[in-house]
Amino acid sequence: MQAADSTKRRAGKYMEGMKLALRWMGIACAVGVLALLLMEGALRLFWPELFPHHTAGLYVPHPVMGHVLAPGRKTRVTRPEYTVTVRTNADGFRGAELVPKGEDTIRILCLGDWLTFGEGAEEDETYPVLLEQALRRNYPERDIQVINAGLQQYGTLDELNYFEQIAPELRPDFIIVQFYAGDDFEQIAAPSRERHEFRDGTLEQRRSFTDTTGPRWLIALNWLKHRSHAVYWISERAGQLAMQLNLLSTIEQASSNHFSNAQALQVQELLAQIQNVGEGVEAHTLFLFAPEKMQVMARQRPPLRAATVVEAVAEQTDSGFLDLTPFLLAEDADRLYVRTVGTWKAPAFRLAAEAVTNHIVERGWIDASQ
Repeated sequence: MQAADSTKRRAGKYMEGMKLALRWMGIACAVGVLALLLMEGALRLFWPELFPHHTAGLYVPHPVMGHVLAPGRKTRVTRPEYTVTVRTNADGFRGAELVPKGEDTIRILCLGDWLTFGEGAEEDETYPVLLEQALRRNYPERDIQVINAGLQQYGTLDELNYFEQIAPELRPDFIIVQFYAGDDFEQIAAPSRERHEFRDGTLEQRRSFTDTTGPRWLIALNWLKHRSHAVYWISERAGQLAMQLNLLSTIEQASSNHFSNAQALQVQELLAQIQNVGEGVEAHTLFLFAPEKMQVMARQRPPLRAATVVEAVAEQTDSGFLDLTPFLLAEDADRLYVRTVGTWKAPAFRLAAEAVTNHIVERGWIDASQ
């Protein structure tokens, strides 16, 4: 009888302990949810993480491309970590007005996305401008013209469509096709005109194209990051710390390898078509590969799988190829990347310009065009 009573008392204490633990767990969850809600509200009011990606008036609608740079404008672009001025010429390219080609002119056209455009960089910090300056120093007798035809949110499909429109008139001697491992495999799913829309004069991404491919955790995290300022804030800073501690080798591999074989083949076909259009105007092609921030922070040794996809096209089309990964890995990543949004700082643009300049000079491109 006493044993039974003792067992009941122990069971009762156990149940009371469980109820108390559950009560405290409930309180902790409620406090956590409240803290996240307060954090979400504070971030939205004072330090928005999901700030509008594009400044109103920077882009204008285009029936084929979806969006192009508004020609002949000077726009002040302000973000939490930088403020820059974007000047566009009458032809709709970032930079100074174009000068007609002469007998001694070497015209280089740079195709690409935010990296070529120079997101977060002043005009004189962008890699096309730095490339032109460096080549002019190396070839003072030649009229070197480097045109920045990079546009944010363009993928390889958009770059092909854009190049087909501007190639006959510009007649470049060389084209540099920049490929970014971060999202260029995803952006081939549809052209910009289907992925974006204009709202009150501002270019915005359609919600149906904010999702990504890959592991379920990556899809879920990306979905939340596009909708919650608090989740974006926490995930970006946690990821930054994990990358600095070299804890992301598995995640880095998922990030750099989440594209399918079908996507790789489609990218190769599009890049080959760009080269073919260039060949039609007698322009030589250089494919420029740029890894994403996570791949650099994780210190993974090249070549990355994405880089081999681009390099294979260069070999097939007898084009040039330059992988920026080794150059970026040789530097302190904190000097190269903006902490919050993961875009390049001025030293990274200078590094890219130096690498491309050396590649062109060492292979005698300019000398061979005489």
